[in-house]
Order: sequence, then C-alpha cells, then structure tokens
Amino acid sequence: MKGFDSNNDPLSGQELLELEELLVSHELPSGSMNLDALDGFLTALVVGPVAIAPEEWIPVVFGSEPEGIPVEGSAEMTMLRIAALALRYRNTIAIIFRQDPDAFRPLFELSTYACDEDAESAVEEWANAFMSGIEMRYDEWAPLIEMAEMTDEEGEKTAMLLGPLLLLSGRDPRSESLSCEQREQLAKMVAESISDIYRFWLPFREMNEDGCQ
Repeated sequence: MKGFDSNNDPLSGQELLELEELLVSHELPSGSMNLDALDGFLTALVVGPVAIAPEEWIPVVFGSEPEGIPVEGSAEMTMLRIAALALRYRNTIAIIFRQDPDAFRPLFELSTYACDEDAESAVEEWANAFMSGIEMRYDEWAPLIEMAEMTDEEGEKTAMLLGPLLLLSGRDPRSESLSCEQREQLAKMVAESISDIYRFWLPFREMNEDGCQ
C-alpha cells in the first residue's frame, strides 16, 4: 500500500455503508476486520493515551503486522479506499469525544441484527478489537491496567472501566460462564466505560500533545 488519502472529513452515512460493504470484499485477507470490529479498534485508538500513526494501525485492520501488506492491482485499490474511509471514520469518532464524550455509542448499540446470535457476535468482535487497540500501545495503557488490578477502592472503581470489555471480548476466564442476560447487561455498560476511559487518559493525551510541540 503506497499511501493514504488525506481527507479528514467525517464519514457520511452513505460512506459508512460503503465501508461496511468493502470490509467483506472477497479481495481482502481472511483476517480483515468487519465494521463492528473496526469501530471497536478505532475507538481504542481514539480514547487511548497516545496517538498512533495510520501507517502503523491501518495494516492491522487487514489482519497484518504493522509492517504492512504488500498488495497490488484491484485488491490494492480496495484496501486503499478502505484505508481512506477508516482514517475518516477514526476522525468521526474523535469528533464525538471532543464535543461530548457522553454522546458516544458503540456501533453495536446503534445497529440492528438478524438474530440474537449475530448481535452477541458483534459485541464480542467490538470488544475484542478494542482490546487489540490497547495491545498496540500496551505499555502506555499499563497505568490503567495496573490500577484496575489493585484491591483498594480506587482499584475497584478503575476495574469497572475495563471489566465489561474484558468479559465481552472473551479474554477473561469468566467469560464462558456468562449468561445471555449478563452479556446484555455488560453490553449496556460499554458506552459509559469508554467515556470514562477517555476522561482517564485526557490529561495524558494533552501532556503528550504539548510535549510534541
């Protein structure tokens, strides 16, 4: 992939539909994210403590290591279009948090699905992709993770931020024993958890941005 479109405008509804369709193209690598996963992944990048360059995270959208995927022909054109739309989708999410963090809703909360199984799968994909976003800068996320492991009152409060995401992603050993009702309740907690995570990292982001000037 040779480069990315620099258009930073938010996505229109029609462009979001286009992105959803492109992400299920047969031309893409088998490990590529669908739209629910992309929404979770980009959300983690937006609310995290440090900015990550598109050249590093865009290949991950296609299931590749950050070094990138060598492609050419029509597949490259499809992936470049997805990359351009994904960049703008990230900006769309960022604008929501800058204007009103409490207005954020994960895509699965705004979508309708054919059956309960599809809805549950979408939530799991979203949460798992969010955790993948954390893993891109795990060391920088460490203060939040370490606080969540503490046993005092502050630790328990912080654990509530990541708890729903860990459980819904299937990365917590307790995930397998969750009932459908418990999963539904945890899914309803995600939006508030993400908004609180955004606020937790806000001073860190501002400090990092000031240091780069």
